[in-house]
Amino acid sequence: MARKTRGKTAQGESIKTCLASINMDLGVLNACANLQDEWSAIKKAYFKAILVQHPDKGGDAAIFRDIQTSFEVLRDLFDKSKVTSFAASGEQSTASAYEQAQDNFKGMET
Repeated sequence: MARKTRGKTAQGESIKTCLASINMDLGVLNACANLQDEWSAIKKAYFKAILVQHPDKGGDAAIFRDIQTSFEVLRDLFDKSKVTSFAASGEQSTASAYEQAQDNFKGMET
């Protein structure tokens, strides 16, 4: 059962919510030919999102950490070859990995 936060699915609950955290358009992923192309598109979306939300640039620190955490979860899935396609694996649960990555960022300065 999905965790709920104020009536919405919690951040990091699935690959799809991690992608949404970095403002990744699923249409872009669906157009990619392979996992490497998907990963390149994800990295591009991440770097754009992180620049906008960086606290030193006037962004929100909590959103910044959420973007970082979501990207780390996606990076781990990619590095360990746990997905064959991010677009096709959107509903795959990432809740425990997200919580673990979030714990790694607690107490760190942004």
